[in-house]
Amino acid sequence: MWEEFKIRLEQAQISGDIEKIVNEFLTTRVPESTVLDYKWKIDLTNASHKAKLAKWVAGLANTRGGILLLGVKEDGDTGDESPSRGAAGE
Repeated sequence: MWEEFKIRLEQAQISGDIEKIVNEFLTTRVPESTVLDYKWKIDLTNASHKAKLAKWVAGLANTRGGILLLGVKEDGDTGDESPSRGAAGE
């Protein structure tokens, strides 16, 4: 599932369909893994939140790379009716 999403996301960056692809991905409720992390809330005006973000990104970079989706709860829920409408993550 991860590799398929990665390829589709790369194609969506070219075509401009990123929101559609992410929305489809979230509706499948793919669980977190070493290459996928969901974060619900983050306040970039807060120094400790900035440090957390750096830690999350470094963790993905130090493995196989991956995707960090902000504004999405761990179960893939954004808290909104539309899965693509999340804001930021923790």
